[in-house]
Amino acid sequence: MINNKFDDYLNLLNYNFSKYKFIVFIWNSWSWKSSYIKRLIKENKSLNNNIVIIDEIFDILDYFKFFLIFFKKKQFIIASHISINYFYILSFLWKVKYIKTDEHHIKICNYLQCKKMRFTNKVVSKYIKWFSSTYTDIDIILENYNWNDFDEAFYKFTKFNRVKLTWNKYNK
Repeated sequence: MINNKFDDYLNLLNYNFSKYKFIVFIWNSWSWKSSYIKRLIKENKSLNNNIVIIDEIFDILDYFKFFLIFFKKKQFIIASHISINYFYILSFLWKVKYIKTDEHHIKICNYLQCKKMRFTNKVVSKYIKWFSSTYTDIDIILENYNWNDFDEAFYKFTKFNRVKLTWNKYNK
């Protein structure tokens, strides 16, 4: 969501999902999985009317709790924090569309352009390597170093702030 306008950086609003039983959005928190799902439900006409939405599978136990309902004749949209590897088993039985929401360069570039920030692709790539492509971390950087130049703000932030990155143990 940029300036209250949805940014379809994955080009999914017009994608044909009719052949998929599972649409699995994968990545960490703050990657806009749930927002994308809400928008798809409203705007994508190819989705089945008999749909089940599972918003936030946080760990393996969550996954196995839902596993039995996967055999029902429904289409599923899932937002997950666990590794994509756990969903490969579904691919043996059904068609699955995997969507990673947090590794897209264009997402960050669109966001910075809407904020009227100067930036280079090189620094955006470094940012994504450090934080993945979340808007939240950009906003934290700009809270501390609010300039019109994202490159300079990013370099100052990484130089003067200590950030300890920890990952979901299941998302490897």
